[in-house]
Amino acid sequence: MKELFRVLKKNGWAIMQVPINRQSMETLEDASIIEPKEREKAFGLKEHVRYYASENYSERLKDAGFIVKVDDYTKEFSDKDNFKYGFWKGDPVYYCTK
Repeated sequence: MKELFRVLKKNGWAIMQVPINRQSMETLEDASIIEPKEREKAFGLKEHVRYYASENYSERLKDAGFIVKVDDYTKEFSDKDNFKYGFWKGDPVYYCTK
């Protein structure tokens, strides 16, 4: 996250999306899980290496230096537009600025 902050230009912005586990209060990270099927089971997708807790993700972005606005923009989009932009209806969007 710090590297993303570093390379973002002054006054730049970014939408940061990752798998969020709304039922968990703590981010799940386990570097020992390396098999794709096990990663999918643990983190939701085989390409991911962690499953963030909702509040924890926002705090980590802030700790990296970002100003974070969390909003549910997806409720304003049609199902077609959510699919087009890669959003899940009801998932918060993390709009970050430098």
